[in-house]
Amino acid sequence: MRVLNRKINPTMVELIIGILVCGVIGIVTFIGLHVAQVPVERFFDDSILQIILGYIFGIIFSIILIIHMTFSVENALEMGEQGALKHTRIMYIVRMVALVVVFAIMLLFGVGNVFSLLFGLLSMKLSAYVQPITHRVMHHSEKKASNDK
Repeated sequence: MRVLNRKINPTMVELIIGILVCGVIGIVTFIGLHVAQVPVERFFDDSILQIILGYIFGIIFSIILIIHMTFSVENALEMGEQGALKHTRIMYIVRMVALVVVFAIMLLFGVGNVFSLLFGLLSMKLSAYVQPITHRVMHHSEKKASNDK
């Protein structure tokens, strides 16, 4: 229950917002390409529903990974050097095993498209690149309010 006592990391929130924005843009793009009759299904070798489902799973898993990484780093900062190194490595392995399990479940049960899941996971990287912009947009109103005083 230590998580309840912590302050929410604003960078994590900005990254999650970036992932969600990428997710909405991606879904709208997939639907738009389908409506425009661009052969997206042939590229992914699956139906548009499976493609969008895989992409949504990728977005959801990206958010889970960001949350896990944030708490892992915060916990590691409270440890000594050797403990932090060991903790960081173990948490990395946990994330990679979870990633393999998600891919395996999608392949075994045929839920979603694996390639669109990968595109959804890449939204985490794109979100990290646009995080400074997200930060500026989110804190623009605070800056404006402090200038008005």
